[in-house]
Amino acid sequence: MDISQNQQNSGGPPVRDWLWRLGIVSWLFVGIIAAIVVIDLIYVKAHHVLIPLIVAFIIGILLEPLVNVLMRRGHFPRWLAVVVTMFIIIAVIVGFFAIVIYGISTQAHQLAKQVQEGEARLRDWVGHMKISSSAVTWVTDAVKKAGQASATA
Repeated sequence: MDISQNQQNSGGPPVRDWLWRLGIVSWLFVGIIAAIVVIDLIYVKAHHVLIPLIVAFIIGILLEPLVNVLMRRGHFPRWLAVVVTMFIIIAVIVGFFAIVIYGISTQAHQLAKQVQEGEARLRDWVGHMKISSSAVTWVTDAVKKAGQASATA
């Protein structure tokens, strides 16, 4: 015996099936919204920890085969294989940053020249528009500061 028949037999007002379904759907919707809010609150509080933890987890999974190879073929104990792998990771990261810094430092003059050319093109472009001179001055000053900062880097 379902609920609508039970209430009809008890003398109370009849419950319509569509109303019952609408109530269930409404509560499910409220539950989903509440779950999204709770997950968002947890993420806001813990994203500073969760993102590095997820990245470390992925790196650990990707580097496990290297540790296993060092253990099998190099006859390293597990802790030493992990330490060697960590040093390899650090060397790769330091090498990557060294290459990037070297590339930026050797091309700083060209970058500054391109910023100055961009400033001139921006000034020409803004000159054709009806923009106040104070806004144009503010933009060109910001571009000059960015150009000087990149030239000194």
